[in-house]
Amino acid sequence: MLRLKADREMWRVLDPICRQSSSTGCTFHELYLLYSHILKARPRHVLELGAGISTIVMGYAAKKVHAAGGECLVVAMEDSPFYHAELKKLIPSELDECVRLILSPTEDREVGGFIARRYTEKPRYEYGMIFIDGPEIPSQKEDPRFLDGDILDVAEWNQKPFTAYLDCRIGTRDAIKVLLPKAVFHWDRQHKFSRIDFNFDKQ
Repeated sequence: MLRLKADREMWRVLDPICRQSSSTGCTFHELYLLYSHILKARPRHVLELGAGISTIVMGYAAKKVHAAGGECLVVAMEDSPFYHAELKKLIPSELDECVRLILSPTEDREVGGFIARRYTEKPRYEYGMIFIDGPEIPSQKEDPRFLDGDILDVAEWNQKPFTAYLDCRIGTRDAIKVLLPKAVFHWDRQHKFSRIDFNFDKQ
């Protein structure tokens, strides 16, 4: 939290929003990882799968990239009309050029013995960073075949390396290891958070 507070412009807006939002996804540790990665890597396009408070934090990081003469757009996907509408009300207008909110249905497709649930309306950009926090899938106990599958699409169409961050969705993590064996995983056991680096050559 202290590291995020150092960006006074963002924290002035973020603090009251955190008190109003129904979003319960990210810890402050996770938010800072996302924020700092955008400032360091300066990805031109960021794909967020499951929008919320993290959208605003990454939007302010993108705004800093813009201020430094770079380009960065956060594409935030959401399939819940409630959370999409709430975020549209909460997100400040000063982030309009840095954040694109998309309400999208999802679909399931079978791949390699797994069921990949993905957003159907995501733009086909060359994403430098992905944050996977959706869509909602059955729990491992309910059906271990499911994973959050949008990352498979990006791995298929991207022509450049990218980094993905994944929250505590263990089933999705394990399925990605099987389906994308060249990906390099870094598991933060304390915070139950994964960074996945895709530096492999296209085949």
